[in-house]
Amino acid sequence: MEYIGKPEGKTAVLFNRLGVNAVQVPPPTDAIAYQSTIYYGANLLDFLDAEAETDYWDLEETLNALNDGGIEEAIFYAPEDLADFAEYDSQSVDEWLKANEYDALVQLFVDVENRGLFGANNQDLSFLFDIPEMAYNLPDPDEAALSDVYTFPTGMSEVVDALVNLLSGRIEVGAEVNQVSVNPDQSVTIAYQQGGETKTVRADSAVLTTPAPITASMIVNGFSQAVLDRLGDIAYSAYVTLNLFTSERLWKDAWTMACLDDFFVTLYDAIRLQVPLNYDEKGILGVYIAPPNAGDTSLLSMSDADLLENALAGLEKYYPQVRVQTLGHDIHRFRHAFPVFGKNYHQTLQVLRTDPTTQGPLFLAGDYMVYATFDGAVLSAFRACEQVNDYLGNAIYLPLVQARA
Repeated sequence: MEYIGKPEGKTAVLFNRLGVNAVQVPPPTDAIAYQSTIYYGANLLDFLDAEAETDYWDLEETLNALNDGGIEEAIFYAPEDLADFAEYDSQSVDEWLKANEYDALVQLFVDVENRGLFGANNQDLSFLFDIPEMAYNLPDPDEAALSDVYTFPTGMSEVVDALVNLLSGRIEVGAEVNQVSVNPDQSVTIAYQQGGETKTVRADSAVLTTPAPITASMIVNGFSQAVLDRLGDIAYSAYVTLNLFTSERLWKDAWTMACLDDFFVTLYDAIRLQVPLNYDEKGILGVYIAPPNAGDTSLLSMSDADLLENALAGLEKYYPQVRVQTLGHDIHRFRHAFPVFGKNYHQTLQVLRTDPTTQGPLFLAGDYMVYATFDGAVLSAFRACEQVNDYLGNAIYLPLVQARA
C-alpha cells in the first residue's frame, strides 16, 4: 500500500495514538501512459477521443452518485445494509461496464487501475465493492494542481514502525502459528514454532489476522464448517513490486502513472516526499507488477532476472537509457497481496460477521472483513478489539481503542 485518502474515523484515531502524521503527496499526483506516450496535468485524458472522454465523465459521475447514495456507508460502517445493494454485487465490473456500453479504452483504464490497486481485473471484481475505490480514484485533469492523496514522509512503513515501538515488549516476534483450537472451557490454545521449538500458549480469546485461507488452515476447532468454507474460498491475488535505483530521477511530472499497455501496471516516483520537485539527482522508481487476473500466480515463480528484464524492456519506451541509468534493484513478491472481493461477496461477509462461532472466543480481523484497503484493515482491527472487549466483559486493556482500569 503506497497511499491512503485523507485520514478520518478509526484511521485518524490510530495515527493519533501512534503519534504519526500523514501528509499530502505534492501534486500533480496522476499520470497515464498509453501507446508509448505519457499524459498528465491538463492533458491527462488526451489518450481518449471525444466520445470516449464523454463516457469517462459519465462513469465518474455515475460512480460518485452510487457511492454517495449509501454504498460507501454500507461497505465501511453498515455492512448489515449491503444486501440492499445486492444487484450491484451480483455483477462483475466487466459485466456492468459492458452492459452500460462504456468505451473499450475507458474499460481498459478501469481494468488497469483495478489490477494496480487490487491485483484483480474487471472480471474478477464485484462491481459493488469496486465503486468506492473507483469513485475516489478516477482522476480529474481540472484538479491536477490539487491532491487528496496521503502518505508519510518515508512511506506507509512509518505506521508499522510506530506500531512496533508501541507494542515493544508486549508481543512475540518470529513466531509462526500452526494451530488454534478452542478448549471445552472456551479458552484458546495456540501452538506455534519459534526458534526451532514448538510452543503453546493459552488465552481467553484470540483475534486471527492472517489471510483468510491461512486462518482456515490453522483452525483445529472453534469455527463452524460454514465459516471455514467461506474463509477457504476467499481468493487472493499475487503481486510483485520492483524498485529501481537510478543514477538520476527519471519521473517527477506526477507521483503515480497508470500504464495501460505495459508489463507493469503502475510507476511511482518513490522519493517524491523526500526531495524538492525540481530534484534531478539519484532517484528510486517504483514499478508495480500485477497479474493479468487474480487467479494467475506466474509472477511468483518468475525469476528476478526475468522480472527485471521485462520491466526494463517496457520502461525503454519512456526512458531509452534506463538500462544505463539503473544502478540496482529490489524485488518483493507477495503471495497474499489482496483479498479478491468477487461477485456476491456480501454473502461471504454476512457469514463471517454473524455466524455464532465468530462471536468468541475466536474473532476475525483483516482487510477481507471490510474492504481490501488500509482503511478497511484498520477498521476491522478496531471492530475485533471491541468484540473482544465486549466478550470478556470490558476486562482487558486495548491500547488502540481506549484504556480501561
